[in-house]
Amino acid sequence: GETFTDKQSLGSCISSMSLPIIVSCANPVVNGVTIPYAGRAVAIAVDPNDDNRILVASESGGMFRSTNRGLNWSHVSASQHFLFSDVVFLPFKDGTVIATTNEDTRVKSGGGIWRSVNHGSTWKQVKLTTPTPACVDNITGYSVCVQKGTKRVWAGTSCGLAYSDDAGATWTFQATVAGYSPQPVFAVETPSDTKIAMVIDAGL
Repeated sequence: GETFTDKQSLGSCISSMSLPIIVSCANPVVNGVTIPYAGRAVAIAVDPNDDNRILVASESGGMFRSTNRGLNWSHVSASQHFLFSDVVFLPFKDGTVIATTNEDTRVKSGGGIWRSVNHGSTWKQVKLTTPTPACVDNITGYSVCVQKGTKRVWAGTSCGLAYSDDAGATWTFQATVAGYSPQPVFAVETPSDTKIAMVIDAGL
């Protein structure tokens, strides 16, 4: 970041390995798909096992993937769902990706948690058992993270905090304990293997 020499309002900037850093901008390429209203990009994830692979979640356009460090992009969520909110590669399970999604207006909502086992090529919505049965019908997934130093994955949802110990295949909602009850968790992060930070209506 020592020197920036170019900018543009739309596109991607690629820097070569030089000192000072020289930035050149190129127009984005979306391969074989036209999405006129893709919405804002809201989350980005880089595969820890292969940094050529990048996923970008958009709020109303679906999931996009690059396999060459951001030079070219393809739309990988098809028509399955489009209201993504967060995405993370699992560092301990090569190829597995977890994403959270917002409630939609379909008969069967696509909101909640989605999983891919092939680096984001295809996606499947995870079946959830929520603390309140009615909550699952209009659940929204807000955020997802991997607990540092463990293989546990956490997701913040409109029905509370959920965790998975099997790479996102199944999920358990956190039981009510002192200081916590099932309520919307808008963001979750794990500063260590023993601590969890959440953003809820009352604050942090």
